[in-house]
Amino acid sequence: MKARISVLIGVMVALASCHSDPTASGSGTPSSLIVSFSSVTLHGVGSSSTFNAQIVDNRLTPLGGAIAVQNCDPTIATAALDPTYQPVPNTSVRFVVNAVSLNKTCLIVSASGLKPDTVGVVVMPTFVPATLSSLTPKGGDTLTITATNALLPFDTSTLVVSFPGGVKGIILSKTPTSVKALIPFSAPGVTDSIRITGVQVTYAGVEATLATPGVFVQTGDFWAGDSSFATAPDLGGLIPAPGDSAIVLFATAPVANVANCGEGAGAGSSGPCMFFKVTVPGTDSVTFTLNWPSADGGGGGNPDIDMYFCTAANPGSCFAPGGGAGATGSEPEAITVKLAPGTYYWVAEYYAACDDSPASKCGGSGGVNTYTLVISSH
Repeated sequence: MKARISVLIGVMVALASCHSDPTASGSGTPSSLIVSFSSVTLHGVGSSSTFNAQIVDNRLTPLGGAIAVQNCDPTIATAALDPTYQPVPNTSVRFVVNAVSLNKTCLIVSASGLKPDTVGVVVMPTFVPATLSSLTPKGGDTLTITATNALLPFDTSTLVVSFPGGVKGIILSKTPTSVKALIPFSAPGVTDSIRITGVQVTYAGVEATLATPGVFVQTGDFWAGDSSFATAPDLGGLIPAPGDSAIVLFATAPVANVANCGEGAGAGSSGPCMFFKVTVPGTDSVTFTLNWPSADGGGGGNPDIDMYFCTAANPGSCFAPGGGAGATGSEPEAITVKLAPGTYYWVAEYYAACDDSPASKCGGSGGVNTYTLVISSH
């Protein structure tokens, strides 16, 4: 019996030795500072977010105590105690972070006698800081977009400019700070922002697709006179030097001028036609290549668009690709001419509407919003 009692006493002594004085172990004594987030991302100047901080002992028990925050760069972001935050028990604080400008910075959270903690802050753009040469330009004109923040340049290798309706603009030139694009003809009444893919957020190491400021709407037609020989716009200034090319965007003329088309109603054309004057400066060969949206993947028949080159301001002087009177059914269509210096006419004819089904394959009505003409010299 004595042996059993001595074993029990030994066990009790061992257990007692495992329970030391809580105060001696550091319980209730500030040991470290805990912050709820190591980084905060804010979206747009003027936006805000929050994070919490608390003092704990070596058992991670929350304790009361004063906690302060220091703004590394208050021109980018600032943080301050949230007076509306009243936890029970009062063992933590909350800070409100406000975005002041686009960039990255930090916040230093500290408490007396403890190692401070750092919170990274990134203020991301919600739109691309840029100026537009016009918010209401004419279709077919050139739009210039100029970046205004050196931290957000354009990546010229991935740059895409999308106009309202999701139509991609044809880029004529591009640098990290400026892009020039031809304005496509959007559906009537379509208003939206332009979206730019390839905006470099340099301080965050990422690229973004961002909208430009303001509401953009294509208004009018840069080539409004293209409905007749008499008012045909002159493309002569766009005839490039040998080895170069130029691009023209234009829309279907909203007039019934089929009688002046290269084939005319008698040959089954529905019209209309679009007329452009061409002032040829020299004897170089010039190729006109026309392309348009189609429902048949480039077969050319849905819709069927034809082209002609005319030596005078009348349909009887016009000839089609290959020099004959009949146009081709291909897409794109192309014609090459080599003429003496002088004034001529290039004509695009809307011969037949798209007849595919469903109508969505034809753009809803079989119409064409934007034609692309490439003029090259060789």
